[in-house]
Amino acid sequence: MPETSAPHEMPLAVKWFVDDPKPRVRALSPHEVLVRGWMFALDGSPMHGVVRIAEMPDVAFTQTTNRDDVVTHFRGQHEVPTQCGFQLQVPLPASNSTEVELTLLVAIKGSENFSPPTTVRIRRMSALPWPAPPLRSTVISHFYNEEYLLPLWLRHHLPLFDHGILINRGSTDRSVEICRELAPHWEVRNATCPEFDAEEVDKEVMAVEREITGWKFALNTTEFLHVHSRDSFYAALHLWSGQAYAIGMAYLMDPKEAAYPEFDTSRPIAAQRHHGWLRPVFGYRYIHRFEDGNYTVGRHLTLHPTDVVPLEAAVLLKLFLTPWNEPFKRRRLQIRPTLSQKSIALGQGSRHHVATEGELEDYYHSKIAHSSDLRREPRLQWLFAPNQPNHRRQVVDAWRELLRTIITACSHALGRRKRPDDSSR
Repeated sequence: MPETSAPHEMPLAVKWFVDDPKPRVRALSPHEVLVRGWMFALDGSPMHGVVRIAEMPDVAFTQTTNRDDVVTHFRGQHEVPTQCGFQLQVPLPASNSTEVELTLLVAIKGSENFSPPTTVRIRRMSALPWPAPPLRSTVISHFYNEEYLLPLWLRHHLPLFDHGILINRGSTDRSVEICRELAPHWEVRNATCPEFDAEEVDKEVMAVEREITGWKFALNTTEFLHVHSRDSFYAALHLWSGQAYAIGMAYLMDPKEAAYPEFDTSRPIAAQRHHGWLRPVFGYRYIHRFEDGNYTVGRHLTLHPTDVVPLEAAVLLKLFLTPWNEPFKRRRLQIRPTLSQKSIALGQGSRHHVATEGELEDYYHSKIAHSSDLRREPRLQWLFAPNQPNHRRQVVDAWRELLRTIITACSHALGRRKRPDDSSR
């Protein structure tokens, strides 16, 4: 890197998330790390900055930020607008060593006056087999008449958690029996709060959390944690050394044009549904090892300091407006009569306020415009399209199939025209 004798006329500062003297670096796999930071001009002037990895000047990185204007690509470095966070997914150089050293430099675009280099030593995430999780993991969920979704939810989460505490809020269907049949080693207890009161339910969840140690994760029956593997997920949480992590949520929906087949509760969700909404606000749940989650009402926010798990590593799929069939609609409509008067007065749990099929359809139409095909979301390709060919290949295959059909039809037509008695003429 060329040396310069005079500093650039615009002062530059770099701040690494979150108030750390070093950049926030997270291992995603044995071959990739995530680097996050914040840069800004000290005088607040408009500027563009550049982030460079000195050891890999010719590597084209992959952007993983949730804002389209934060990072633009070119070979070997990234441009970053004024006062914006940046997030780079960086491939690690091939090596047998357990640690990798990277030198991060930041400069104003068009200038070779880079900030003082920041050198970080990154512990390469172990290759398989992953180390055993050092902490016990427990999922907590409260339920009310969930016999439609509970079999799918239990089968999905049993392999992901050491233990489960399932809180029955007065179910009158087979929900309790299903829990005891499919998860006999998990605990089923009755709720202390029979009404669906948003504040009281969250207090009850936190009271349960205070009884246990290790990783704690409170989920609803419509929320499904998806990770690459159980062992790699908990190894990453341990390696990153955080106390609490936010995991992003994709709100799955059934747009009419998708024409999905009937939902099969014995099959994986991602194999059946791929339209949804990556909600930017209230779109998280929190796995933590604090005494309790210290949640705000609804458990979509916590007052604890947290880190965000990249969507490339984990995501929650929420059955929000899917499967849009009669059992799911009945499930939604049964909640309104159980809401407490206090929650209704405070507008808490507004999506549960619908009481009629007409109101539920109106709610569906007010939200469905947010949905998009999540197979096109690069951060979720590992889940929705791990082996799927690209769109161009799909188009080519479709045209080939159409051409094959036309040729077959023409062959049959010519065969019918060429009859044995016609050949003698």
